[in-house]
Amino acid sequence: MKKLIMLFWGILATLIVLIALSCDTTKPKPPVIHYDLNMMHDAVDEDTYADFGLTIVTISAELKDEDGNFLEGKMINFTWQNNDQAITLGTIDNPSLLTDINGKATVTFEDNGQAGNILVNASFEDEHGNEAEQSVSFTVLSVESQANELTLNSSAASNN
Repeated sequence: MKKLIMLFWGILATLIVLIALSCDTTKPKPPVIHYDLNMMHDAVDEDTYADFGLTIVTISAELKDEDGNFLEGKMINFTWQNNDQAITLGTIDNPSLLTDINGKATVTFEDNGQAGNILVNASFEDEHGNEAEQSVSFTVLSVESQANELTLNSSAASNN
């Protein structure tokens, strides 16, 4: 009986050591989630002029999960730059927005009177560090390019 008790304790001790050695003490890795972020804008090159915000460009970012479901209430951050000038060519009204029920966040770009190529970037990062990013570009034309023809008429008034 004594041998049986010793054998039992020996097996139990071995099991305890094996279980302790097999435990993973590292932090669990966060899930990897792939997102789909699509951007669109309503800029039509012939109609977008550097006219101090009279013509505006509406830019939307649409966020979906890896299964194609729209994601509501997620923060989209918009940044912009111009590729032609050292100064900013305009502003975006609210560069950080939550997505709506259709997964969309929509901002408005207003020019500041300068023509050039605008690059707008939208980005999203979830609580696990998974990211999605997309860019669109459009051109803001100078107001002078609006004129096809300029005609000057002069009439001389006679004071005789």
